[in-house]
Amino acid sequence: MNWNPDRHERLAAPDWSSYRAWDALSALVDEIEDAWSEGEGWPPHPRDGTGRSSGQYFGTAGVVTGLRRMYDWTGRTSRVPLVDVVRHIQRGASSGERHPSLLIGRTGRELATYRELPTTENAARVLNAIQDNDDSTEHELMWGLAGTLVAAVWMYQVTRDDRFADAGRHQVRRLWDAWEHSVGGAHLWVQDLYGRRERYIGAAHGQVGNLHALWSAAEAWPDAVNREELLARTLALARSTAVDSPDGTNWPATLREELELVQWCHGAPGVVAALSRVPTGLSDELDALLLRGAELVWNAGPLRKGHMLCHGTAGNGFALLKTWERSSDPRWLERARAFAMHAIRQRERIDEEFGRGWFSLWTGDVGLGVYLCACLEPSTTWYGWERF
Repeated sequence: MNWNPDRHERLAAPDWSSYRAWDALSALVDEIEDAWSEGEGWPPHPRDGTGRSSGQYFGTAGVVTGLRRMYDWTGRTSRVPLVDVVRHIQRGASSGERHPSLLIGRTGRELATYRELPTTENAARVLNAIQDNDDSTEHELMWGLAGTLVAAVWMYQVTRDDRFADAGRHQVRRLWDAWEHSVGGAHLWVQDLYGRRERYIGAAHGQVGNLHALWSAAEAWPDAVNREELLARTLALARSTAVDSPDGTNWPATLREELELVQWCHGAPGVVAALSRVPTGLSDELDALLLRGAELVWNAGPLRKGHMLCHGTAGNGFALLKTWERSSDPRWLERARAFAMHAIRQRERIDEEFGRGWFSLWTGDVGLGVYLCACLEPSTTWYGWERF
């Protein structure tokens, strides 16, 4: 078996109901707004094991990003002064959050600020944060060049400011030059993270997060990337690290670890979501691998951890939504929505356990709200840079 059943639970959810999803989404927005405290922000959750954060991953910028998505979909007027919130996080980041990364550091905060306050000054702040990540050696999405490259692509598409194209092209070259040829015909990046040097595969810290960024850049600037070579390397990586079983295809967290995880950050869900950036039809083999990966996500079922994006049912559900978009097969939309119904119950259970909400984009309730919007719409197209 290429996954660990102990990490999953049986899908036990009612049939899809747009009314039920809408009610859950509305209640979630109410709870997020009610939990806001001027000067304090949103309280951290015990499961995150940290103090207050200003970043995208489990901090204030992520809540703002998720709320903006929910407001735009529901048409609700914000009861939280988002403009004041983003001004606050520009000023109040802790010393540990000054890294220029997308999900943990400055770039994510500046993107949230620019979206609420799209001024020339705030665009310059985003550009400065992106450029400050040029020397990154993490070589992944959360901390590294891949994250700030995705940010550069989005800012260029929104502003058409050539400074973002220049910054993005520069990071494409740096990321490409950091690629190392490895055994089995695949090129791999080395991630220098948390005192370890490792070759991660997945979306959060590994190879496919980088590939997602390069395919995003290829879409924005067709002459910045050799698409034929990029496709060859993408296929070689996906093929050489895939492990198939009767349940579907999975990918290990690293080249040295056994197969166990099936979640966005490590395993098939993140691989399917990230590599869905590759246009359908360029490679029949890659299309088939991603479909088998989605089959594993469905057969494994919801994650016991809960409803979140990074390592929960909503994140896995995005892989099913991506597969629906690629295949136009309505079964995958039904499956994604089944995960949404289950995730609603998981959130209710966790809220009851802790007696409070979980105000975080990637690890808590806000990510579920984003997923419910996607299932209701239905579409995985969000703002652009969040599409991983």
